[in-house]
Amino acid sequence: MNADASAGVLMSLGVGVLAAPDGQRLYRIPVIPDIGPADPCVVLHREVYHPYAILHGGTYPRWTSTGLVHWARQPDCYRDERGGLWAPDVYAHRDGRFYLYYTVNQHAPSDRRSSPPKVIGVAEAAGPEGPFVNPSDLDGPAIDAHMFRDTDGRLYLYYVRLDRGFRIGGRPMGDPRTPAGEPAELLRPTEPWEKAHGEVTEGPWVLRRGST
Repeated sequence: MNADASAGVLMSLGVGVLAAPDGQRLYRIPVIPDIGPADPCVVLHREVYHPYAILHGGTYPRWTSTGLVHWARQPDCYRDERGGLWAPDVYAHRDGRFYLYYTVNQHAPSDRRSSPPKVIGVAEAAGPEGPFVNPSDLDGPAIDAHMFRDTDGRLYLYYVRLDRGFRIGGRPMGDPRTPAGEPAELLRPTEPWEKAHGEVTEGPWVLRRGST
């Protein structure tokens, strides 16, 4: 999880839940009022929350809030002409820069019925508002990249490889843009509920709790 991401906000398809201490009210508020947002990520930076999500696949939209009640739509932070953007993940590095891990079509579709393979990559910006620039693809076919910085400062990129079905893997990174080793398979569909509608395991997100 990003070092400055908010653990107090859960976002899913336009609904936000803000947990309150015991004995106080639990607020249920719309986070993203637009129709259809998915694959959200939220970063807290200088007391401003920055949620990112997908709406139509051509850009990554962004919103902001200072109090978790009122949310304002902001200019899109990234665009890719190949289309098919999914699952943004924004990571604040100790160098002061922000890194966007994207999923995108490997190439633009030849027609509306075609479905190009997906790749993951990284772009960077001076702040959470973007625009994120200098995109560089990292691996494919793959989706749902997520950067994790451990307590010792080491970086690991987790994502779903698709070349042999849905398999979640992880690889060490030398810096936010540069792999430092080969990906290792960590998880694949094994349980009946993971195979009910196709063998799917996706959307990795890593948190440290204590020593694990």
